[in-house]
Amino acid sequence: MDRSHLQALMQEKMEQMPTKARRAVAYLLGNMREAAFRSIGEVADELEVSKAQLVRVARMLGFAGYAELKDALQEAILEQVNPAAMLAKSVDREESLHETILRMEHANLDDTWTQLSQEKVLAFCRLIRKARDIYCLGWGISSLVTESLYMRLRVMGLGGHSLRRGSLTLIEQARSVGPEDLLVVCELPR
Repeated sequence: MDRSHLQALMQEKMEQMPTKARRAVAYLLGNMREAAFRSIGEVADELEVSKAQLVRVARMLGFAGYAELKDALQEAILEQVNPAAMLAKSVDREESLHETILRMEHANLDDTWTQLSQEKVLAFCRLIRKARDIYCLGWGISSLVTESLYMRLRVMGLGGHSLRRGSLTLIEQARSVGPEDLLVVCELPR
């Protein structure tokens, strides 16, 4: 089940649920990534409910149990972070490629935006404004995010440097970072 179908199912069923169950579904909707890869015990502790309550919620949503709901959450998240799978699925369904890419990017932006709080964004902006120089660090695939941030900073006229795997070690590259500088580490989830 893809992310949009799972979200629609959860939102539709949530309206007929008791308060505790609605609260659990609201958490799952707002924290799909975390819930997909956390144990039932961790989610139950976070919500201050029993594991049995989460099993009941999964059944109210039409799943055999919490494990099946968790599998659906994982599938929805992994599909979102695996563009090749999304594109292959759109070709199989004979969907328009540009519409699929647009939908995927919208979902990524929406998901990212829901995970950010206004306070954290404002705090980050204050740090950027205050910094003498900004060093962007990323390794492996995360270096793509690093490069993008670095280029955006440069376009905005801010002093930026990109630290990434190359001929110099990380320690050698980081020697020029001073106490008035900001080091932004970009790391994509595994």
